[in-house]
Amino acid sequence: MTTPEPAERLTLRKAIAADARAADFWRTMALIIVLVLLFFEWGAGNETMLVTAMASTYDSTPNWAGVGLVFVVGFAVAGAIQLVAGLISSIGYGALTNITTVARNFLLRMRPDLKGTNWRTLGWGPRFFVAFAIGASAVVLLQQTATDETGWRAHWRVVLQSATLTAFGAGTVGALLTGVAQIGRMFPATEPAVNAFVSFSSSPLPWFVLFTGIAVVAWYRSRPDPA
Repeated sequence: MTTPEPAERLTLRKAIAADARAADFWRTMALIIVLVLLFFEWGAGNETMLVTAMASTYDSTPNWAGVGLVFVVGFAVAGAIQLVAGLISSIGYGALTNITTVARNFLLRMRPDLKGTNWRTLGWGPRFFVAFAIGASAVVLLQQTATDETGWRAHWRVVLQSATLTAFGAGTVGALLTGVAQIGRMFPATEPAVNAFVSFSSSPLPWFVLFTGIAVVAWYRSRPDPA
């Protein structure tokens, strides 16, 4: 395990350099994969893929059956993303101390209310809201911090549970929104606007721009305070 830099002043650039200096071949691979994961799931990739998949599903099946399909697609896509992200996190965060520190600092600056959260002590209601808000990889990060346990064997149940809850939430929200759209299509006055918005929503570009902007703002707001 690599030696961490001072936690509060550690930046992503310094963390990458510190972990890379101490890395062998497998840790170098872990570093690359975890960085891709961070930028994908905590950036625009995760949301863009999920929203585009659900919007495209409803656009191609614009009826009540399509609303049901949106739930299925949202559950499947979100579940797959969260399972992969959670399992990679459970392995990679344990091997990359400095990257883990930066990720944890970023998360807790954005959500200080989650400090000290232990998944095992939460009821299913709080688990759902935590998982849906931050995703499986962040849940794993909190759990590693709370328990000092690393590795997929220690956290596979947490990954499975948080991924399932996140997937259920994503599918439900998608079905609710497309259900509203389906109701809007029942009225001649609103049908053209609904059709135009659904068609627009099926393109990944606007979502990528939107979620990238949100991620940039979140990063800017979570930077360490100047020394």
